[in-house]
Amino acid sequence: MSTRIPLLSGLLCFSFAAMADVPQPGLLYRTLLDSGMALNWMLEGSPALGWRLRVSDADRLLVDADLGACAFCADEEDNCAANGVFLREIAGIDTPLAIAVCHVGAHSQRLHLFDPAFSNEAPAMKITGSFYLDWSIDARRRLLIEWDGEENDIPGCDVETDSSLALAPAQNRLALDSACYRTGSTTD
Repeated sequence: MSTRIPLLSGLLCFSFAAMADVPQPGLLYRTLLDSGMALNWMLEGSPALGWRLRVSDADRLLVDADLGACAFCADEEDNCAANGVFLREIAGIDTPLAIAVCHVGAHSQRLHLFDPAFSNEAPAMKITGSFYLDWSIDARRRLLIEWDGEENDIPGCDVETDSSLALAPAQNRLALDSACYRTGSTTD
């Protein structure tokens, strides 16, 4: 019996460590941005019923939006490392952005980009990759988004699309260095 307790406690510690990157519903997170601005965010709901994201600074609610039904994961497979809620400052955009990435359907990933200057309820951009979606911040502090699938039109923004592979979905790339989406409408 004494050998089972250390084994059980070891497994529990491993389970909590593996789940540490997945946003927990109802937990208030605080993010300190490079500019020194501190933002709070909270995710409420569940994968089956849908998620609601709230982001605020010390004085006001910046984002209060429905993400819909999707799943956050922390596994090493299925590009789960890109999932989560991230608050970032991007060159060329005067407000901090909230980026929420989660899985929808069997294999797709969706990125919601929220810009409080665009709307505090609707995403400025909503991009769904058929089988993959990846994003990063480059050395010039631009948001780089790459995804596959036919959803490749973001009004106001310059999306590079490569459809040269006959049997594969179109490959799309957006280097966001301005609030180009503010001149267009949201995309679904």
